[in-house]
Amino acid sequence: RPRMTQALFKCGRCGAEMWVEQKGIQMKEPLMCSNPDGSCNKQATQFELEPKRSIYIDTQKIEIQESPEGLRGGAQPERITGFVEDDIAGIMTAGNRVTINGIIRSSEKQDRDKTTIFEIFMDVLSIEFKEHEYDEIQITEDDELRILDMSRDPMLFDNIVASISPTIHGHEKVKGAIALQLFGGCNKEMDDGTVIRGDMHVLLVGDPGVAKSQILRYMSTLAPRGIYASGKSASAAGLTAAAVKDEFGDGRWTLEAGALVLADKGLACIDELDKMTSQDRSSLHEAMESQRISVAKAGITATLQCRCSMLAAANPKFGRFESEISITSQIDLPPALMSRFDLIFVMRDRPDKDNDRALTSHILK
Repeated sequence: RPRMTQALFKCGRCGAEMWVEQKGIQMKEPLMCSNPDGSCNKQATQFELEPKRSIYIDTQKIEIQESPEGLRGGAQPERITGFVEDDIAGIMTAGNRVTINGIIRSSEKQDRDKTTIFEIFMDVLSIEFKEHEYDEIQITEDDELRILDMSRDPMLFDNIVASISPTIHGHEKVKGAIALQLFGGCNKEMDDGTVIRGDMHVLLVGDPGVAKSQILRYMSTLAPRGIYASGKSASAAGLTAAAVKDEFGDGRWTLEAGALVLADKGLACIDELDKMTSQDRSSLHEAMESQRISVAKAGITATLQCRCSMLAAANPKFGRFESEISITSQIDLPPALMSRFDLIFVMRDRPDKDNDRALTSHILK
């Protein structure tokens, strides 16, 4: 939004003009008329603001939260409000990972009663982006040569599969599917405007302890825009979008992007899909099929994009798979949601001497 830096006031009595420098959010008015003949000074004067001739600067209010990787155990991520001005305003969007440099300032809380507790905020001087989108990655000539060399390697696909979660033994088919999911398919747009998604959705259903969560966690850090969420602690608003009251300015309602929107053009990893409540799970239907989220809350009607692939994990209904009953009846997910997954892997933990020996030696290494 524009913020006024130099305000032009006009004396309501004699028409003299005064420039007043504006700092902070509160508007400062002149205390007395600066007319040299001194006719207005002793009387109460009203000043009129001339908004069209005043000078403005671009400003953006951002709220940054520390990244969850750097947290100590049990600590809640700290948040701080920053004010970005002039040419660096408006280049940041929700979900970017950034390092910001600036000056910490304190300001009195805007409250009816005077208070001695002050809020802190930051005047941002510069922004550095930590993670770039796919199209922003700079590829040097050496990188190009190495990529061309790799492309001629007949073992290319096997090497990519082997580099996914290398500490986890086996599951080559699952890793192969996830590698293909990372690259994605072709997004087709038909003549009538219908879009056929090119992103694959993969579901891993299996016994406890077959490293489903480990694969999900690894993939969320590997993909450029990877987001990890766990079923029981994720709500429909947290996955799609939440309507919150904005404290900046007029207190209107704004939308805050949820996990699937933040993972746009990336990978959304959702663990414990079977533990989610049915209302929260129903918010995934539209996001998975048409890859957008329609919101109608608090007077806001909006459509948000979530063109992401989804990698989900779930446990069978009885904790482990029972061999006597058919597998489909043991997965506690509605058929409408199941049909949206392109690949469903059943990962079973069967006792097997040779496999267990190979697994144990892999862990000990």
